[in-house]
Amino acid sequence: MSGHVFISYSHASDAEYVAALAEFLKAAGVPVWFDGKIVTGARWANVIQERIDSCAAFVVVMSPASAASQWVDREVNQAEETDRPLMPLLLEGKVFFRLNDVQFEDVTRGEMPSPAFVDHLRSLLHMSGVSDPAPVDSGHRRPVNHRAPRPVGSAAFGSFSGGLRKGTRGRLLVAAGVVVVVALTYGVARLNSRTSAAPSSSPSASARTSPAPNLTTFSRTASQRVAPPHGKAEDVLAVALSADGKTMATSSWENRVGVWDVSTPSAPRELTALTEHTGNVFAVAFSTNGKLMATAGSDKRVVLWDMTNPAAPREVGAVTDHTAEVYAVAFSADGKMMATGGWDKRAMVWDVSNPSKPRRLSTLSGHTGDVLAVAFSADGKMLATGSWDHQVMVWDMSSLPSPKRIATLTDHTSGVRAVAFSADGKMMATGGWDNRAMVWDVSNPSTIHRVTTLTEHTRVVLAVAFSADSRTLVTGSWDELVLAWDVSNPSAIHKIATLTDHSRPVYAVAFSADGRTMATGSHGDNLVLMWAVSNG
Repeated sequence: MSGHVFISYSHASDAEYVAALAEFLKAAGVPVWFDGKIVTGARWANVIQERIDSCAAFVVVMSPASAASQWVDREVNQAEETDRPLMPLLLEGKVFFRLNDVQFEDVTRGEMPSPAFVDHLRSLLHMSGVSDPAPVDSGHRRPVNHRAPRPVGSAAFGSFSGGLRKGTRGRLLVAAGVVVVVALTYGVARLNSRTSAAPSSSPSASARTSPAPNLTTFSRTASQRVAPPHGKAEDVLAVALSADGKTMATSSWENRVGVWDVSTPSAPRELTALTEHTGNVFAVAFSTNGKLMATAGSDKRVVLWDMTNPAAPREVGAVTDHTAEVYAVAFSADGKMMATGGWDKRAMVWDVSNPSKPRRLSTLSGHTGDVLAVAFSADGKMLATGSWDHQVMVWDMSSLPSPKRIATLTDHTSGVRAVAFSADGKMMATGGWDNRAMVWDVSNPSTIHRVTTLTEHTRVVLAVAFSADSRTLVTGSWDELVLAWDVSNPSAIHKIATLTDHSRPVYAVAFSADGRTMATGSHGDNLVLMWAVSNG
């Protein structure tokens, strides 16, 4: 693939929206190709065919006019025949009959696609070998000729890793209930505990002088597949565990947050499903005492929940200051502050000591791309923000209400998707679209520096998490792997396990505060896996 997204649409009615869409995607770093002027002839038809054949993803804007367009029909045919990833947008009317089984995003209010939709385009481009490409488009347009499309078989998103699996509104929204299929499996999961040599940026293996061997092992205790009443499973976007390890929250493409009793990790039980959000829920987080939960989503809101009774969470407050989708949320260790990050390129810090009246303390500016990750250090003195602008910024929270930026880390060569601090306050981990995870020494905030770069993942690193004892780092990736690393000696970091149980991208990794339980969630196989963690 040559590294562009092809946009198919009706020039007769949808040209204005598509022009805005193209500008939006280009501004987000997604190169697009669409034909903007009417041009006739076989030569131009050949150009269109070549651009479809070489695209990394095929976006079709669905409307009554495009449904009746001969050219849109031909383009969809070509995309299906060449197995291009289909990413439909519903602008007006009904979903194409031929695409009835393909997952779509609803933009019937004329809005731009969600960050998650754009993230998928970016990932497809990344897998095609494109990193931050220059935008491309065309100054031409095919002739308009209307006829009804032939109803033929559709190519579903399930045919490739990473396609959208739920329309964000409209036909796929269902009742609040969630059907859960729990398949319990016991025993040690498939592990590859081969110790790998440290990456080139790390000291050699001979330099390893770990104070004590890290004997951490992971045994899968349960597999949870979340499926709404219509029977189609939901992708898992985020997972959080309460500090006591008894409650878990999950979020998905739909406006759902699932709350689970995992006090017995081998027998998880769904308690309730929260549906107050009106769009995708991208992030969930518990306060340290487990009494407060925050959920953030594409409706530009962060909702605060009283979790005193996990079976009946009560909405107690919300923040609405972000002007675009909210992608990340985190609490400080004392539970008094919350940080949020969004598509509006801003991070915000909130006083949530009174959850019913959250108060914005500060807006952190400086990122030039959407803020995808936020994390507090264990002592609450630092906040890290990761962005699509390739940067990680570290902020001194002792200088509130005007936090001072104490570090800008530019080692990643693409967007930063995940950030986490170790509990002992000595390390920070980051993961990004450059397929790399990095470990940083943050023991001295004035001299933050990279310790090593972990390069074993072959796709985007979507999640990073430290164990409670700060001895183990776990990374989740688009390559469907969960890797565990011994970080007990930062100068000799090495891999200790490879977990291969997921069959689709791993979007989320979370540890319980006592370190005995880990949860991993996947976009694609629709599973949350529960792991018993033993330190030998």
